[in-house]
Amino acid sequence: MNAPRPPDRLQQDRERFLAFAFAGADLLLEATLDGRIAFAAGAFRSRLGCEPASLLGRPAAAAVAAEDGAAFATCLALLAARGRIAPTALRLADAARTPAVLCGLARPGPDGAPLLCL
Repeated sequence: MNAPRPPDRLQQDRERFLAFAFAGADLLLEATLDGRIAFAAGAFRSRLGCEPASLLGRPAAAAVAAEDGAAFATCLALLAARGRIAPTALRLADAARTPAVLCGLARPGPDGAPLLCL
């Protein structure tokens, strides 16, 4: 009988990094420079009432309360210019306008264009 094959190093690293990411955040977004969602994962169903996949291609600002839209736009601009943003208090686009903390880091995408990880 064959013993189960241990996960390869790449898979272990991926799972580790995801665990670290979700230890500090309920929602993970990756946006293009024009603010469109390129990747979404996390508790979107319980927080915003939608599946992460339904957000792909939509403005990242859709996850933020409308009254915090200007602050969110400033965060995206700073992130694109500086590569990182300090933790910033915003509210989610749910009925309760749940307080949240936004952090971000820019990374190069597959085509070399920056992606904004929030």
